[in-house]
Amino acid sequence: MSDKIQRIADVRQWLQQEDDRRAREAALPRALCRICGGWAKAGEGDRYEPPARGLLIDPVNPERRRIAGPVNAPANADDWRRECQSCASASMAELVGAVLGAEVAEGDASTVVQRLKSIDPELQIHVDFPTAQALGVATGKPWGHVRREHRERVRQVLREVISERLPGISKWGACGLCGRRHSVRWFEGPGYMTWRDGSKAPVCAECQEIVDRRPAADNIQRLRAIAVEAATGHAQMYYAAPEFFRCYFESHDSDGNGYAEPWSYSPGIIAFCEEMWTDRPHLAPEERRPEFEQRRREQIEQNRREEQEREQSQVAVAW
Repeated sequence: MSDKIQRIADVRQWLQQEDDRRAREAALPRALCRICGGWAKAGEGDRYEPPARGLLIDPVNPERRRIAGPVNAPANADDWRRECQSCASASMAELVGAVLGAEVAEGDASTVVQRLKSIDPELQIHVDFPTAQALGVATGKPWGHVRREHRERVRQVLREVISERLPGISKWGACGLCGRRHSVRWFEGPGYMTWRDGSKAPVCAECQEIVDRRPAADNIQRLRAIAVEAATGHAQMYYAAPEFFRCYFESHDSDGNGYAEPWSYSPGIIAFCEEMWTDRPHLAPEERRPEFEQRRREQIEQNRREEQEREQSQVAVAW
């Protein structure tokens, strides 16, 4: 390709790029961002469909209808249809973090925004997260419309979200199955699962996960079998727990205070779990699996030596 042809190609490419830029700027006019309230430059970010107006009918239930009025937006906000490039490409964590001025985990941020939404009987979605659109005001400065009370509302919901995934103590005491004192969530146990004073004993989230996978524990034998699976990971004993196995609420020291570690309320239960994990190391907690894999190897080696000794003894007797 000659230099002249290349220059012509380069000019055509530049002209096409300019045409594309002008078309995008015409389609995306300069306007206040509906999220942060700053300016979305012409051509950048996104532009949404115009808001619904007039009579709206619920497609699921046609009898439910409402009138959608005008959007509370200044003229230079383009009916809250525009987003600046930063907001259009931002993650939920970045948006919540921008409001609070702190880093927020993505999962927590999504939960916070979801909880700050509600739908009224008229099918209208109400957003309490302080976007410019939600508050109906923008200053031209990113998040300049957000006041102290708005941030405190978001911060309070974030605290609640974080606290729900942190282990806590139940008002009913420790877990009646494993004796665990702290859990991220608590559940009410079967009616017959009570402490010595007759008050109800709860079930921790870890044990409840096993309970939910099994038929209802309508008697103590079935509950013990579920507890065996929760303690060891071995599900084959569901219909027949060992005769000696007892849940925490049945144990001698079941005062409801519990223990820092689950299944630590009885030396017999501890030994039973360790025997199970030695025989089947893949069932052991991940952090202890190498320990029981080593125990398993040692046990196999010991069994091999004992078998050799028996064979040698039988040979000696034959002579």
